[in-house]
Amino acid sequence: MAEAARISGCSRETIYKNRRLIKENGPEALTRTFRKDMHHKNRTPKNIEKTAVQFSLKNPHLGQAQVSAYLKLQCYVGEVFGISQCLSTSQI
Repeated sequence: MAEAARISGCSRETIYKNRRLIKENGPEALTRTFRKDMHHKNRTPKNIEKTAVQFSLKNPHLGQAQVSAYLKLQCYVGEVFGISQCLSTSQI
């Protein structure tokens, strides 16, 4: 096991853990599982994110400041933060 750990660049403990997982649950046990669509409390609300993305797709020539100004006009005042994060995390 020490040789396998050295070759793969991980600890022997990881090798033993992975070996145990494969024995118990098969190779699928090693696949990573992630929570789908986790929405943090300090993230831009989904309705604002959707509006910002739709507006940006319709007006690709406008930048972050113009999109933010548009959202402020749409009564999202006080909630407009992280527009660049909103645009970068969306599935464009």
